[in-house]
Amino acid sequence: MTRPAGAPSARGAEFGPPGRHRDRHGRWHAERAADVPHPVARMPRVTGPLEEAWMAAGGDPHCSRLREDLLATALYAENPSITERGGLSPGSDPSTCLYTWTIVDSAATAVALWTNAVFDERSPECNELTRLPGSDLWTITLCLPREWRSSYRLAVWRDAVPPPWRVVKGRHASRRTAIASGGPDPRARLRIAFPSGSSVSLAAGPDAPADRWGVGLSCAEEPSSPAGGRPAGGSEGPPQRPGKPDEDPTRASGGAVHVECASRASPGGVSPRERVVPPRGGLERLSIDGTRAWVYRPPRLRGAPALPDDPRPARSPNDPASSATPLLVLFDGDMWARRLRLGDALDRAIASGLLPPLHVAMLDSLDVGTRWRTLGVPGGHVDVVLDGLLPRIRACYPVSAEGTGTIVAGQSLGGLSALWTLALGEGMVGYAIAQSPALWRFDVAEPLLAERRWIGADIQAGAYEAETLALSTGLVTTLKGAGRRARLAVTCGGHD
Repeated sequence: MTRPAGAPSARGAEFGPPGRHRDRHGRWHAERAADVPHPVARMPRVTGPLEEAWMAAGGDPHCSRLREDLLATALYAENPSITERGGLSPGSDPSTCLYTWTIVDSAATAVALWTNAVFDERSPECNELTRLPGSDLWTITLCLPREWRSSYRLAVWRDAVPPPWRVVKGRHASRRTAIASGGPDPRARLRIAFPSGSSVSLAAGPDAPADRWGVGLSCAEEPSSPAGGRPAGGSEGPPQRPGKPDEDPTRASGGAVHVECASRASPGGVSPRERVVPPRGGLERLSIDGTRAWVYRPPRLRGAPALPDDPRPARSPNDPASSATPLLVLFDGDMWARRLRLGDALDRAIASGLLPPLHVAMLDSLDVGTRWRTLGVPGGHVDVVLDGLLPRIRACYPVSAEGTGTIVAGQSLGGLSALWTLALGEGMVGYAIAQSPALWRFDVAEPLLAERRWIGADIQAGAYEAETLALSTGLVTTLKGAGRRARLAVTCGGHD
C-alpha cells in the first residue's frame, strides 16, 4: 500500500463530518476506523554471488587482478543481474532466483534500494547496499520469485551525516523518505512513469509475464552523474517515453505514426520494442462539470469485425467508427493520457487484435490533494462519471449505451472508486477492474451486494502488499459467497 508523502489525511476529507462521506443517493458511509494490521515482510536479502566471490578473492595471491575481473563483469551486466539458484546449493528453491544490483560511487556514504512493497520499513539499513572492501563498488542481492516484477529506485547519499531514511521516525516515513531520496537506476534499461512526475526503473525476473503492451516504458538514456552531498536521482535525462506532465497528448484521428511497439516476449518478461506503423486513433480533450478528461477514439481498421450497431442521438460527424464500441472509463486519466501515452498502446493493441475497437474516457485527478478528496470515496469523481461523463460520452460518441458494454477501472484510490461506481451506478456500469484497491479506506461489500445490476468485478493485488491482498481476498470471498461474479488475480509484485 502506497500513500503519497504530503497527502492529506483521508479522515476528515471535505465531504461532511470527519470520516463520513455522502453518496449520490444521500446515504452516509463511514470510513474504516483504522488500517487493518498486517505483517511486514522482511527484506529477502542474501549474500550474493558477487559478494562471495569478492571476499574469496581476498585470500588469493592474485587478489587485485581477480577483483578487477569481478568488477568488470559486474559493471558489464544491467541492473539487476539475475543468477539462477537451481544448482547453487542443495535445497535451493528452483522457483526463486537471485537479483543483484551494483553501482560504483566513490563519494557515497550510503546507498539504499527501494523496491515496491519489498522494503523492510522497520529496519531501513537492511535495504542498504554493501560497499565491497577496497573498492567503490556497492551491491545488494535479493532472493525473489522468478516471476517477480517491480518498480524500484536507488538513493545515493554523499553527506557525512546519516541519510534521512535512517533518522526519520515511523516505518511509513522511512519508506516515503527512501522513495523521495532516490531516483531511476542509471544502469537499468527500462523506466516507467511515476505519479510524482518523475520516473522509476523496472526489474523483472526470467518468468515474469510477457509485457505485450509496453505502456509508458522508456529506455534509459545516458545519465549525468549526480554531484554534491545530496541524494542521487534528480539528474536523469529526458525519457523517450513517457510524456512529460505538461505535454498535451490530444491528436486528430486518422493516418499513421511511427511508434515503439512491444510485440514479442523476451526471456526477461519485457518485450523488445520495434518500429511499426499501426493506424492511429484520435485523442480529444473534454471538460466534464469543470473536470478535465480525455477521450480515445479507435482508428478505422480494414477488415475489423463489425460490432452491433447502437445509434446515438448525436455523434461526432467525422468519427471513424461505424458501430457502437465498448467504453472503458479510467480514473487518474492524466497519468494514462499524458505520462503513460496510453493512446499509442491502444493503437497497437487494436491493430494487432489484442483488443477490439473501443473508446476510452480518462478523467483527470489533477494533483495529490484533489486526488485524495475525489478518489476512493462514494462521491467526488464517482458522481462526475455517473452524472456527467457517461451521459456526455454516450450522447457524442458511438459507444454502448448499456452497462453490459461499459467498464470502469482504476488503481489504488482509483480502484476503490471503480468499485464505488459499480455499487452506485444503478446498472449504468456493468464491470469494474480494481487494481490494488485502497480497501483500507472503506468497506464496500455491503453497497456492492445491495446493487443487483452490475455484472462482474475483477480485483487485482500484489503478493507483497499484504494489507491490500488480505482485504481484496476478503471482499471477493464475500461477493462470491453471495452468488456474485467476482475474481481475484494475484500478481508477483507490490503496489505497482
